[in-house]
Amino acid sequence: MRLCVLSSTFPPQASGKMCGIGDYTYHLVQHLSRQNVAIDVLTSATYVGPQQIPPGVRVWPLIDKWQMTTLNIVRDLWQHNAYDWISWQYQPALYGHKRSPYNSILAWLAQRYGRLITTFHTLTYPSPLSPTRLNAFAISALSHQIIVTNEKHRQELLWLYPKAQNKHHLIPVGSNILPDHEKWQNRDAIYRQVRQKLGITSHQLLISHFGLIYPDKNLEALVQAVGKLHNSGHPAHLLLIGQVRPHSHPYLATIKSLVAQEGLESHLIWVHDCPVDEVSDYLFASDIYAVPYKDGLTTRRTSALAGMAHGLPTLSTKGPATPAIFVSGENVELTPLGDTNALFQALLDLATSSEKRRRLGNAARVLSMQFSWESIARQFADVLLAQKES
Repeated sequence: MRLCVLSSTFPPQASGKMCGIGDYTYHLVQHLSRQNVAIDVLTSATYVGPQQIPPGVRVWPLIDKWQMTTLNIVRDLWQHNAYDWISWQYQPALYGHKRSPYNSILAWLAQRYGRLITTFHTLTYPSPLSPTRLNAFAISALSHQIIVTNEKHRQELLWLYPKAQNKHHLIPVGSNILPDHEKWQNRDAIYRQVRQKLGITSHQLLISHFGLIYPDKNLEALVQAVGKLHNSGHPAHLLLIGQVRPHSHPYLATIKSLVAQEGLESHLIWVHDCPVDEVSDYLFASDIYAVPYKDGLTTRRTSALAGMAHGLPTLSTKGPATPAIFVSGENVELTPLGDTNALFQALLDLATSSEKRRRLGNAARVLSMQFSWESIARQFADVLLAQKES
């Protein structure tokens, strides 16, 4: 079977840029290649790695900008290769201008040269008649199969285009930051070494957060909760690991201002850019992992799974689409949306109970094993094979 994976980003990228969807694509193709699938990855010119990784996977960094003038490059690649499937890793902000019909045209082009399977990573509709929504409708109609990473997105897409119901497959994401066996065996030594580098003793609490920094991450609530923790006599350091894209700079300025208001400047550590191995080390050095998303914890949140995979007690929020597998007090700690005081109380409980941190951390790691990349790739391949045989 021949597969072309279309992804705007793919690691490694120039200047060390990171993207969760690019990392998702990397892990997916790595494991799909072990299932007798020959894969070409069509991605942006920012890719700076080798052309072949691993055997059976070729990377084509051909696109400078995802716009109308480069559609001929995409068409030529698809026209000269007999692909069985074209897999689009779709996030509306990564392709074309937000008011452009580019995404709809790209979907139409894809289904002419292979069977189109689209993975919807995010859905955002500024208004009922927004181009983003119209593109999602068109892509749903043109795709032969659709992958959604959580139930909320499945319901939103079904409302948008009910005829696609039989094409939907729910396959959750996996963690993009995974500790290897050697790191896990040496996690205690890593804990000490990284904290020494950061100037934090073993008696001081380190609360970490990882992922792109933008408003949905609800960092203002986390900063306020950590401020209350300080005022209650439990000082802690807050470690923020993640890049900030240009459109999120105003949000970053708001967070920095709030940090100053809470008097946390000397207790805040910013890590804007670092390799995956270093992210893993920072997580091993942490005591609590806090990701209080504005819409609640779901199975599409790879940043949450990163903390769980490192055995960290994970504090998040419960929203309408939070699945039943996340059980507050058993494998995670969940607080209601918009309740900063509840977030503080949960943080205080974890800060004052090492036994609870240990218990929740162990349970979180066990839970994260359900989202292995081997399982994700196998489910993905099953969809392709079932459709090929039908």
